Amino acid sequence: IINAGIVLSIYTLIGREISGRYEASKSNSMIWSWRIAMTITCLSKRIHSIFVLRLFNDAPCMMLFYLSAFLFAKSKWRIGCVFFSLAVSIKMNVLLFAPGLLLLLLQSSQSI
Repeated sequence: IINAGIVLSIYTLIGREISGRYEASKSNSMIWSWRIAMTITCLSKRIHSIFVLRLFNDAPCMMLFYLSAFLFAKSKWRIGCVFFSLAVSIKMNVLLFAPGLLLLLLQSSQSI
């Protein structure tokens, strides 16, 4: 029961972070509302299998990555990089986001 509670809380945190990203990106040109996108995300078979089967460490890894992406969007680069490196320490597939992060870090350092 404790393990199910931990998995459910991580699932809820990731869902809230994803919906927060959709809500923060609202604009007049956005066709899909963030609620529809969140519903599609929750119905994803991959997301469901990650949390229901509990066979992967993708859930805590992606939770840390989404937290770092949120911090990058708020221009908190140092603490975002800390959470990004924590996500990489859990699972190496987060390194696939590193080229984009490098580009963002270079662009932000030029504006200072």
